Amino acid sequence: LSTVPKSSNQSGFASYSGTSMATPHVSGVAALLLSDDSSRTYAQVKERLVKSVRPLAALKGKVLSKGMLDAHM
Repeated sequence: LSTVPKSSNQSGFASYSGTSMATPHVSGVAALLLSDDSSRTYAQVKERLVKSVRPLAALKGKVLSKGMLDAHM
């Protein structure tokens, strides 16, 4: 779900998919990791992001990670 300009026939939210929606989520989790420990290197942040992926059969072959980012891990 993303915010969009509100008009008379829209609620101000819309559903989108793809990298344009994934990027802010991954960036946000990376920022959380750095805010938790600012001494982490970018390589460490990337490794943690990749290791946090929850495998999903529906994403196999569609995305490099074969899964969904899990910010809780």
